Amino acid sequence: METLFEPGTTYKKRYRINGVGRDGGTKTIGIPPEYLEKVAAAIGLSVDDFCRTHLAVVQYNSFPGIYVEFELIDQPNDNGGDHAASDG
Repeated sequence: METLFEPGTTYKKRYRINGVGRDGGTKTIGIPPEYLEKVAAAIGLSVDDFCRTHLAVVQYNSFPGIYVEFELIDQPNDNGGDHAASDG
C-alpha cells in the first residue's frame, strides 16, 4: 500500500477563503483532498462516503489557530448536503 504522507513531515497548502450563504457571512476553506483520502481509507470508506457520513468539527478561541476533527453523523443525509451543527 502506498503511503500518502511521510511520517513526521508537516505539509502546508494555501487556500482562498470563500463566502457562502445569503449574505456571504459564512466563510469556507478547502481540506486537502489527499488528507481526506487518508482519513477515509483508514476507516474503509471512499471520500464521498466519508463526507456524507461525517461532520468537520472546528475548535478555536483558547489557542492560536483552529483545530479540526471529524465526527460521525448520527443520521447521514442521503443527498450529501450540508449538516449544519452548532454547540453554541
